[in-house]
Amino acid sequence: MARRSETSRGVRKRWRRARIKLTFKGKDGLRPSFTIDRETGCWNSTGTDTGNGYKQQGRTSAHRDAYERFYECKLPPDVEVHHLCENKHCVHASEHLVAISVTDHRKLHRYLNALRGGERTK
Repeated sequence: MARRSETSRGVRKRWRRARIKLTFKGKDGLRPSFTIDRETGCWNSTGTDTGNGYKQQGRTSAHRDAYERFYECKLPPDVEVHHLCENKHCVHASEHLVAISVTDHRKLHRYLNALRGGERTK
């Protein structure tokens, strides 16, 4: 029993060290904030939860906002941002996010779902 508690304490300590909160101020004055998960490399947004698993930054999704800020561009409505890490809270634009068309995004998710053994949807 003593060994189990020592292990759980060690895990908790490592977890506390792995989470770092960073904030920065963009050109528009907004302050997006996120925590860095050192194990996965994800920058997890601490924005408002939208209810469908994603985070929101202002009026747009946090991952789309992060992508547009990092690449200094405005994405058209027919383009979506895909999480390569499959973490809905991740806003690490340089390594984990990619912009693809809505059609290709749907096809990609159907393919990934089929690989996981889920039902194939139209």
